Amino acid sequence: MVHAVRIRHRGSTCSGVLVSPTLRPGVAATHFVLTCAHFFATSTSSTTPPGTYLVEVPLPGRPLLRIPVAAVRTIDGTDLAVVRLQRPTPPVSLAAFAAPTWGQRLETCGFGGLATSHHGPATRPGRLWLQLPLAWSRTSTTRVRHALVLRSCAIKGDSGGPVCAATGAVVGIQSLILDPFGHNLGLATAAAVQPHRRAILSALGAL
Repeated sequence: MVHAVRIRHRGSTCSGVLVSPTLRPGVAATHFVLTCAHFFATSTSSTTPPGTYLVEVPLPGRPLLRIPVAAVRTIDGTDLAVVRLQRPTPPVSLAAFAAPTWGQRLETCGFGGLATSHHGPATRPGRLWLQLPLAWSRTSTTRVRHALVLRSCAIKGDSGGPVCAATGAVVGIQSLILDPFGHNLGLATAAAVQPHRRAILSALGAL
């Protein structure tokens, strides 16, 4: 099981997933979110973004929880970032992680489209098609090292959301969609997590 969240900043949104400081699964309170780095590209600092970034945490049967971001660390060379919240969440399911396999059925959990913070993320089915050493956006501003290319109906707003196996383990974080001239071609790129596990743990420790 994973607990996806929405991150807001100045009218823009992305998605993310709650994690433990050790990246171990379980049910516990946490200060940390794993998400995409490109959402913080306009920040002037690698550790503390300017302005107001707000994380919305949906909780079944309870009011929506809104927690400001305290700090952010991006992972060099790929589209991953770790967020520290100003205060902890209540106990929630924290993500497990795994390496993907070719052809594996996967689901992207995110807040793109009509998904609302109050009702929780949408899940969009897909399948792992390719694994590439490097992928990048059309403008080359976003680069993904250890990229997972999926046949997926992920859409804008799903960026940063967890890409999960049937077991619930997170294999990647949604990064890019292929949408020339605004037409979604049903291909998405996610940043694999396992190859960057050591760097993510280092970032978590630094926060």
